[in-house]
Amino acid sequence: MEGENDSLNKIKRLEREARATRTLLVLALIVSAASLFIAWRADHRRVSSAREFVMTDDRGNALANLSHTPFGTCLQLKGHQKTTTASLCVGDDYGADLFLANQNGSDRAFLSAGSRLYEGGDALPPGLVISQADGQNMISAILGNETKIVVGHGTEKNSILIQTGSERPLIRAMDNNGNTVWSSLSK
Repeated sequence: MEGENDSLNKIKRLEREARATRTLLVLALIVSAASLFIAWRADHRRVSSAREFVMTDDRGNALANLSHTPFGTCLQLKGHQKTTTASLCVGDDYGADLFLANQNGSDRAFLSAGSRLYEGGDALPPGLVISQADGQNMISAILGNETKIVVGHGTEKNSILIQTGSERPLIRAMDNNGNTVWSSLSK
């Protein structure tokens, strides 16, 4: 009973963190859209074009970059100290994704509408991963033939897994070694 309460408390805490991250993501997108609109309104009669746009601070350090790569068009933003970053990339062949990181990259959020790996190989289904403490605390959701939600510590270790697919739905609790300690399929 105590283990279930701990698991429920962890799930509630991770859900709160996921809501906070989603809120920050929406705010970042709104601020980006507002910034682009303000810039357009400032001088909408003149068209500027370039292969790359770079915004710098007073010292010449790049804080924002809009460019086209072989993989697609990307907008990359960096905080003043470069410890917080955001990257939005879209490409016809590689899909669209948004990556957010703070605290020197230890806390991250990744949202993908589905993409093909740059290195080649299979396509990745749409998904969301939010992690803290370099992936030690995380929640991930992957959609596709095998839709899966993992909440816990690391990938399918010390975690709760909810999975649907070609077989019947499954809920599973795993220990630190990835061994199943409870399953909805258990008798």
